[in-house]
Amino acid sequence: MLPMLDSMLRKLPPGVRLARWEPAATPIRPSESETIEDSKKFIDTTLDQLSAHLSGKGFIDGGWGLSGLIDRLAACGCHVVLDDPGRALQ
Repeated sequence: MLPMLDSMLRKLPPGVRLARWEPAATPIRPSESETIEDSKKFIDTTLDQLSAHLSGKGFIDGGWGLSGLIDRLAACGCHVVLDDPGRALQ
């Protein structure tokens, strides 16, 4: 699991910190209509979307708001926080 953590830490966008790392066992069901089989790929993709959102490229963030992206990461056990929590309200 350590290589996955190292990979994830390198992908954290500026202004985002890892608060807790508790990888969930797959399959992960963040909602009734969604099942995650590859948590590493899901976390990588969601971090890319989070980075896009924070850099003003919301058109490639998958339509998720900032809080939704953070919640999706938490569902996989990747708990992140913003250096400026006020950004989550924008």
